[in-house]
Amino acid sequence: MDKIKKYLPWLLYGGLGLFKFILWAIPYFKSFVKGGEWLVGDWTVRFSGYKVLRLWGGGFGGAMSALSQLFLLFTFIALIGVGVLGLLNRLNVTKIKEEYGKFTLDKIGTYLLYLYAGLNVLLTIFLIIYAASNSNEFGGAGISAGVFITLVFAIGAVVFRIFLQKKYPNGTDDAPQMATAEPSNAETPKNDE
Repeated sequence: MDKIKKYLPWLLYGGLGLFKFILWAIPYFKSFVKGGEWLVGDWTVRFSGYKVLRLWGGGFGGAMSALSQLFLLFTFIALIGVGVLGLLNRLNVTKIKEEYGKFTLDKIGTYLLYLYAGLNVLLTIFLIIYAASNSNEFGGAGISAGVFITLVFAIGAVVFRIFLQKKYPNGTDDAPQMATAEPSNAETPKNDE
């Protein structure tokens, strides 16, 4: 486990970002019409995470759901980038800078992970608002399992990252870093007076 610990955060960031593309294919909510005198049978249309981006005209809940989903898109693309950069550095494929002022690449990835989980919570809330505001006696909208599955993965990823930080408090400090100019320990010749 000690050999792979330096890869785990980067695999978490990149893997979660890539997995999000798959999770978006799952239905997030459904729109349905109840059959009655003028319509035979019930109709149900399921909307995947990709179609949530089209809800701009759906009132407050729809617009905020689409905006949350758009921010999620940017966040998980950034997670993929951080994961790939960190992994390439750990594998000695590239030598990238890991410190950016007060931030390290790992801290940036952790903050992106928290943002990812927070945006998923907001998306769930806004989709519930959208479903509630678009329901009437003839039909409406309802939340599907895709929203909750995505939320569970997001919260689970944050919990796993916290676990990694507690189990390995030094994190990935033993990984290769960019070369920095450090004073050598070699003795300097003394001038005899």
